[in-house]
Amino acid sequence: KAPSTDTKPAVVVNVPTSEPPANDKLSPPDAANQKEMLALLQDVFEDDYAAATTPDKQRELARTLYKNAGEDQDPATKFMLLAEAERFALEALDWTFADQVIDELGSIYEVDAATRKIEALRGVARQAKSKDDRRQVARIALDLATEAEDADQINAADSLLEIASTAAARSADTDLRKEVAKRRTVV
Repeated sequence: KAPSTDTKPAVVVNVPTSEPPANDKLSPPDAANQKEMLALLQDVFEDDYAAATTPDKQRELARTLYKNAGEDQDPATKFMLLAEAERFALEALDWTFADQVIDELGSIYEVDAATRKIEALRGVARQAKSKDDRRQVARIALDLATEAEDADQINAADSLLEIASTAAARSADTDLRKEVAKRRTVV
């Protein structure tokens, strides 16, 4: 008897993966887990943490932590690597890199990136010592306020303009103070 030429359709089995779908965000680890992960990071990167006493070394550590976050698959560890990268970028007053890290956190985890940016920039504004640093904070806050206005996030825009106003006043830049004051009347 000749073999049957009937072909049966292949059976397709969808095996669930441990990774969530691309559009789902992960919950950040709870406080106890974050504390545990922080202790682990401080142990693993002990020498780097000890050396991070200058803006250059803080920036270097921020980038090292960020690079390691890209390689780590454990969600809790990745979260803490990114959070620490953000913290050290901010301590180094490297807003551009901190902003990138916050965006990364917001793309992976259920965190309010906009609020996190406002709080981060508020911290940077407090740390800014020179008039140039304060002027830069004011400009960043103005740019972020524009983005918030465009997204109809008026409360966020108002908070950012408040940061811009304080930074501009502390920068002693009269033109910048006037620009911020004019923007505040619009929002």
